[in-house]
Amino acid sequence: HYGWAFGAVYCLTMVLMSFGLFNVITALFVENTVAAAKFNHLHQKRVRLLDTQTFAEKTSTLIEFVWRIYRKELSQTSSRDTGQRSSLGSDTLEEMSQIQITPEF
Repeated sequence: HYGWAFGAVYCLTMVLMSFGLFNVITALFVENTVAAAKFNHLHQKRVRLLDTQTFAEKTSTLIEFVWRIYRKELSQTSSRDTGQRSSLGSDTLEEMSQIQITPEF
């Protein structure tokens, strides 16, 4: 009764509306997923920063390391009595680089 032109326009309109609707649904899903991931990342960072047990362990490790090096340097200096400070060995530097106290732990 309306002709083939009306049918073609109707089909084209329905296809475009379907693509548009699915595009909006996909955009909402992606936006919510990104927001949830960002919130989760910030929450994990906050928990790590407020974790006193981990901070205490890392600080204790650092203090033990510094004390060990101090005692080693003190014993070497007292045995030599040269007045010159000895340089740190490669094993000490490697051990020092393994201690990582950062805000992110």
